Amino acid sequence: MKITRLFGPWYHLGQLEPGAREIRVELSANDHSAMTHEGDIIDDTVTVTVPAS
Repeated sequence: MKITRLFGPWYHLGQLEPGAREIRVELSANDHSAMTHEGDIIDDTVTVTVPAS
């Protein structure tokens, strides 16, 4: 699910629910299609663990 488009160097996620959360970033072209290099989408995914309060 896409959340937003970014035009700057950072983005504040806000409060996340506790537990493991996967965050994925994908580069997009001006027409909103995924940017690719040699046929592979340019993206990255990380998993962060949000502690319970």
